Amino acid sequence: MSDLGTVTAYDAGDDGATVRIAINTAEDPEADWYAPPGLDAPPLPGDVAVAVEITDGTGELAGVGVAPSSPKAAPGEFRFVARTPAGVACEVWLRADGSVSATVDPDGLAPVAFELAADGSATLANYIGSMALGADGTLHLNGVTIDPLGNLSATSVRSALVGLDTHTHAQTVPPGPPVVPTTPPTPGT
Repeated sequence: MSDLGTVTAYDAGDDGATVRIAINTAEDPEADWYAPPGLDAPPLPGDVAVAVEITDGTGELAGVGVAPSSPKAAPGEFRFVARTPAGVACEVWLRADGSVSATVDPDGLAPVAFELAADGSATLANYIGSMALGADGTLHLNGVTIDPLGNLSATSVRSALVGLDTHTHAQTVPPGPPVVPTTPPTPGT
């Protein structure tokens, strides 16, 4: 026998996890809680779970999983989330195309997202800025681009006092005195 029911309580316990599941009985029976190997994901009250009667004649129940409330993963994918009673706080998604993403958004206002694409590129972004590493090794960081050889380009790199396009430093070639540039810098180079 098996029934779908609503989780009313979860207890990690010293001797194994248990769960109470509201099914068509006078009280919410307690069941041992089981999850796939390597997955530590206790249910929240209100989750829908399957209660399966153990067939050893004792009438004991085992809770064997939680039905996702809003499934998004396609066949062959694996998506797991950390939740609060208010909703999803963060998720990690392994997609069938070989990409991986992680999103953290505990308050629902300003997500931080990380994505590894199947082509070897990666992005990291929050509401203030972003960073993208292309499959070719080019790094884009908030308007600055660094190519795989280390060449830097930017529309503007400035502090409050000085801009990189007009600021120079004496160069030291050990051993010996500083070598001072004899011509002013060329803007944009």
